[in-house]
Amino acid sequence: LCDLAIGILRRQQVRDRIPFLLPQGVGVAHKTGELPGVRHDVGVVFADRGPLIVAALTKDFATPLGQGLSGGEASTLIAEASRLAYDSVTGA
Repeated sequence: LCDLAIGILRRQQVRDRIPFLLPQGVGVAHKTGELPGVRHDVGVVFADRGPLIVAALTKDFATPLGQGLSGGEASTLIAEASRLAYDSVTGA
């Protein structure tokens, strides 16, 4: 059942978050989520040195001018955090 679940998560079609900035060929099994004002992604990054678990949850937080983080900016923030985590584990 675990292999089945990982297989389903590997086929995630929304790729603008955890896997977006990772090197080509790095396997990712993840599940995105979004509602108005929130954007999330949780998953497993299959690095050469072992699996890396990434959980990124964003909420439309306010800037000093009262403007919130856009969905695209939230996705980019998740992608950047994922890449930083990957680089720290792999030494890239």
